Amino acid sequence: SLFVDSRNALWVGTFGGGLNKLTLDGQGKTPDKKFVRYKNDPKNPLSIGSDVIFSINEDKNGNIWVGTNSGLNKLVTNERGEAVFVRLYERDGLPDNYVYGIIPDDEGNLWLSTVQGLSRFTPAGEKGTFKNYDVKDGLQNNEFKFGSYHKGLSGTFYFGGTHGFNSFKPVEVKDNQHA
Repeated sequence: SLFVDSRNALWVGTFGGGLNKLTLDGQGKTPDKKFVRYKNDPKNPLSIGSDVIFSINEDKNGNIWVGTNSGLNKLVTNERGEAVFVRLYERDGLPDNYVYGIIPDDEGNLWLSTVQGLSRFTPAGEKGTFKNYDVKDGLQNNEFKFGSYHKGLSGTFYFGGTHGFNSFKPVEVKDNQHA
């Protein structure tokens, strides 16, 4: 997966080689021509959760979020100025640890496609909150596919899965207040 963030860094997610960052100048050139590589270290809970990267995106506050086969990862800077990761898993509310797609909405939420449905993640507080959606909510299937997500010019989100795709505008998704 590829992503250019608001600070003009190119992020490259690999299928086993971790997450890589290349700083670009204003003309799209690489002044230092060196990638910074973030790899999983099983002994370090502050490393990225996996070296299999499915998706990369940025929220409205400039935070980088990474979807892997081992949860959702947020890149943060610790008190010593080091880049570390906060990891979120099923036990934190994700429908599944395979996070294939990440699309931020205009309200500050992240919409995540997984192997077990879609999730609207609100990144407030230490762990944020998840609202999960599945076939009972009208999804084509619970299983989505990596590389199959897009935000259209009209603001419509598209997530591709095993039985087609779902499209919606996040602002129009309303929770049912009645059981």
